[in-house]
Amino acid sequence: MLYVIGSLLTLIAGIMSIVVLVAAFKKSVGQGLLSLFVPLYILYFAFTQYASPKKKLILGTWIGGAVVGGALLVTAIQQSATALQSALTEAVKEASKSAPAEGVPAAAAAPAAGPATWVKLEKMGLKVEMPAGSKAEAMGSDSPSYMVNPEDYSYTVMVATVTEAHASTYDAAVKEVQSMNPGFKSFTKKSKTADGWVLEFESASAMDNSPLYGVVVRKTIGGKGYECTRNENAKALRDAVSKACATLAKM
Repeated sequence: MLYVIGSLLTLIAGIMSIVVLVAAFKKSVGQGLLSLFVPLYILYFAFTQYASPKKKLILGTWIGGAVVGGALLVTAIQQSATALQSALTEAVKEASKSAPAEGVPAAAAAPAAGPATWVKLEKMGLKVEMPAGSKAEAMGSDSPSYMVNPEDYSYTVMVATVTEAHASTYDAAVKEVQSMNPGFKSFTKKSKTADGWVLEFESASAMDNSPLYGVVVRKTIGGKGYECTRNENAKALRDAVSKACATLAKM
C-alpha cells in the first residue's frame, strides 16, 4: 500500500515539474535548457521567475509530492527488504532442521523393487541381472567396459575387462582398494570366491567427507577376468550394485 501511494505522489510531483519545465521553455529556450540540464536550476526558476495564478498549488504539490512520495517509497522498499530477509532466514532455519548433522549421512531411498531382467553386454559377451528397463552403455574399445543403470538412474554398475592395470591377486586387490580410496575406513566384506573375490568397504568422499560405500567383484568367465565395481553414497545402493555384480555371467 505504501508503495502504491508513494508511486502515485511521485508521479504527480513529476507532472508538476514538467509543468514548470514547459513554462521555462516558454520564457526562453535558454531557461528551458538550464532547467532541463543544470541540477536544481529548475527550482531556482520555479521560485524566482515562474509566474502562474496557481503557482503555490503547483509548487506545493510538486515539492510535497516528491518529498512525501519519496519517503513512502523508501519505507516500502525497506519493509519489503526486511520481509524478504525474514523469509530467507526462516527458509535457512527450516533447511538446517531438515539437513543431516555434519558427518551423518542423509537417508537415501533404496532402489525401487521390481521385476528383474537380463541386460546384455554385447561387446563382452556377458549379461547382468538388473531391474526391468535398465540400460547398458559401452565405454571401451580396446578393452570393452560397460556402465549399466536402472531406469531411474538411482545407481550405476561398472563392468570392465581386466587388464594389466588391475590387481592380479586378492591381496593386491585389498591393497588397491585402500590406496585408491583416500577416505578408506574399513572392509565390511572380504571374501575369496571360486573365480575371484568380493570386497565391500566403507570410505569417505575426499570432497566433502560424506560417506561412500564401495564394492569390487572380480570374476573369471570363459577364461577372461572381469571386474564389477562402484562407489555409492548409500549402503542400500551399494548393496544393489553388489547384487547385480553377483549375477554377471556369460550370455
